[in-house]
Amino acid sequence: MGEINAALGANGAGHILRSAAAGVQWTVLPPTQACYAEFESWLEDSARKRLERRRAHMPPDVYEEERAALRRDINSFVYSWGRETSKQAMRSIEGNTEFAAILIRQSHPQVKAADVKAALEADPDHYQDVLMAVMGVDDPNKKAVAAEPNP
Repeated sequence: MGEINAALGANGAGHILRSAAAGVQWTVLPPTQACYAEFESWLEDSARKRLERRRAHMPPDVYEEERAALRRDINSFVYSWGRETSKQAMRSIEGNTEFAAILIRQSHPQVKAADVKAALEADPDHYQDVLMAVMGVDDPNKKAVAAEPNP
């Protein structure tokens, strides 16, 4: 799988995410297929946890229907990268933060989503610039990307 990821763009080129306020400096690598799969698993787990939190407030037959619907969604790839559910998640702070943590963990395995959230809150513009640069997204509203290439 490492060879496939390398061929798909995870060649070690990354960007530096610095947050003096949060006291961090991380290398953010481009996403690999493993990153997308991890994000999909996070989405599925999040949906399961939401259902379990609501379980006490629904009749057993409704819970079973919801659980069956969730299984169908998972089996139908509703939570796959690029589908509407993942796009919606990426527009949320939780989803965006989790995906960034997944990218950062490629080079800093100890990083947790809470660490990334602290960096996001400390310097949101730099954080977004780095993520956009890593994802290869051009922002026409920015004159230059604030992310520094990793030497």
